[in-house]
Amino acid sequence: MLPEEFKIPTRYTLNAGGRLDVSSTGSVYFSLMNMVQSKAMETTVGIGYGILLPNKDDKEINFGMWYRHEDALIPYIRYRVEGFQ
Repeated sequence: MLPEEFKIPTRYTLNAGGRLDVSSTGSVYFSLMNMVQSKAMETTVGIGYGILLPNKDDKEINFGMWYRHEDALIPYIRYRVEGFQ
């Protein structure tokens, strides 16, 4: 067992998100993450929009923005092809 001086407080994390298909070629993505460890807390929420590329099988480009509470705006861009991103 470790001495007390080497122990760090437990970090609790809540992570949730999902996708809502809004058309045959577009989807809205959203997420929420909250982490708490000792007296530190971080909350991030965001939303993105994904567009399936025409005439391309399983290829999508996403744009979005996330916000880290009282700290930063985080721009987001993603390219997904055949399950890789």
